[in-house]
Amino acid sequence: MNVTASQAEPLLTLRGITKRFGAVEALTDVDFTVSAREVVGLVGDNAAGKSTLAKIIAGACCARATWSRRPGRH
Repeated sequence: MNVTASQAEPLLTLRGITKRFGAVEALTDVDFTVSAREVVGLVGDNAAGKSTLAKIIAGACCARATWSRRPGRH
């Protein structure tokens, strides 16, 4: 059975990511989903929060959020 990326169960789901550095809001209520067989690019202006989001996904930075990874996948 062929499963397209839009039909696949998400491997990574982040909901409501918020990260502040003092008075600066680096990320505000960000949702991000990556499914199997999907190629994803994270683009944006300078100081848009791309590196902060990548650090949160990698576990190098913490944030207020709900997120999950599909068990057994890395």
